Amino acid sequence: KTADTCGYDILSYHQDGREKYIEVKTTDDENDLQFPMSLQEWRAASDTKMQADYYIYRVIIDKTNKSAKVIIIKNPYQLWKQNKLLIDYKELYITFVKRETSEL
Repeated sequence: KTADTCGYDILSYHQDGREKYIEVKTTDDENDLQFPMSLQEWRAASDTKMQADYYIYRVIIDKTNKSAKVIIIKNPYQLWKQNKLLIDYKELYITFVKRETSEL
C-alpha cells in the first residue's frame, strides 16, 4: 500500500510491537479546529482492525516563534461515536473540541 491508499501518513509501532497508524494534519492557525480528511483516511480511522491504534497528529506551527505543538487525537472514530468529534459529510471535515491537554 502507498501513503495515498492506506489512509495514514506514518506507520509506527507501540512499545509492545503493535502497529500505530498516524495521520498528520498541519495548520498555522491555533484557532483552526477544523481540518479535512480524505474518505480513505476516515475509512482507515474507522476500520475495526485499525481504529484503536489510529492517531491524528494535529501539528500547529507558530511561524513567529519558529516552533510547533502537537495535539494527539487517539481513535478519532471512537471520539466521533462519543460526540467528541463532528463530521461535515459534505466536505468530510473533522472538528474537535479544543482542550487544555495535548491528547484527547
